[in-house]
Amino acid sequence: MKTILLISHSSAIVGGGEDDFLRLLKFLQGKYTIYSVFPDEGRADDFAVLSDKYVAVPNRPYPGNFFRIKPILAFLFYTVKKLFVLIPFLRKNRKNIDLCFVNSSVCFVEMRLLKFFSLPYVVSVKEKINPCFVRKYVYRLIDKSASKVIVISNYLKDLLSHNIKKKEISIIRASIDDEIYNALKSEVTVRKSTDKFIVLNIGQIYSTKNQLLLIEAVNKLNNKDSILVKFIGFIADHKYNNELLKKVNEYGLKNTIEFFGALSKKEIIEEYMNSDAVVITSKEEGMSLILVEALFLNKPVISTSVGIIPEVIINGENGMIIDSGNPDSLSQALEKLIRDKTFYNKIVDNSYNSYKNNFDLKKSLNEHLLMFEECINKHNKKN
Repeated sequence: MKTILLISHSSAIVGGGEDDFLRLLKFLQGKYTIYSVFPDEGRADDFAVLSDKYVAVPNRPYPGNFFRIKPILAFLFYTVKKLFVLIPFLRKNRKNIDLCFVNSSVCFVEMRLLKFFSLPYVVSVKEKINPCFVRKYVYRLIDKSASKVIVISNYLKDLLSHNIKKKEISIIRASIDDEIYNALKSEVTVRKSTDKFIVLNIGQIYSTKNQLLLIEAVNKLNNKDSILVKFIGFIADHKYNNELLKKVNEYGLKNTIEFFGALSKKEIIEEYMNSDAVVITSKEEGMSLILVEALFLNKPVISTSVGIIPEVIINGENGMIIDSGNPDSLSQALEKLIRDKTFYNKIVDNSYNSYKNNFDLKKSLNEHLLMFEECINKHNKKN
């Protein structure tokens, strides 16, 4: 049986890329001998159980704000620690590996090692890396050394095409597992006990996610008491989180806005089921798991025009698109959803169909498998 090495950028409990990695591990069972590399956190045990051989590495997420010294130093420190684990693993096992799959372009250290050890790899680009000089370096590395490149949206394909000239770029959209989500839905309690219009904003707390936009928009509502906003997500930037809390206090929104921190998947599904709408405020987004989940669960989406959003959302038909720099635009969209029940119901009715038409998990997994086989066969012919 051929051997494939799967590399994940994160093992966090909640996250789209981590969900993709877990589904791929499960799907490839019996088709390959599976080696894997993943951070020693969160879902590491789940990943380990599905691997024939694995190494768990120290990890610090790539710093979203590259111009703050402490996150950069922490990232570099953990990168060095990771190398001391990863290099011996690759040296020992490289002769057994037929192909590698890199689950995110932020794994550029791992890609550099794969190039050094002459191991063929497929990379899935799920995000726009900042700052620009790092992004250009990563794209040059991919162009020189990757066997195949996968992106999850036309937005990312257009972004990469300016820098990647030697490789074909394939679009394979990520999705979710209907069965898992339906099982979680059956376990949660629908308990909405307030007449307020409940809005969710889900994602790590840092400036790129732009949660401040929603706070500013809520402050502009004619009737602030009609809405309850719930921010759900790990605090990745404590300074930015403090800025958000300061604004909430300044605007007198303590009874209108709540912060929940990181929640389990089941807890998040429960919040979806007890909410009225989802707001995505990001300045940058490759592929939004929140969009996919909200459409699947028939929750109206208001979003900035980022990443895959304009490829899926038709403004006023299956969701609403607003200007990322304009809280008035978001405030008006919220007012429309709250006050116009006919409009609200139209968005709800169109949401699930938009999910079915755009996100097919079985198709996505099979496309990965076909690409892996093509790369392995091509590499074997060369050798």
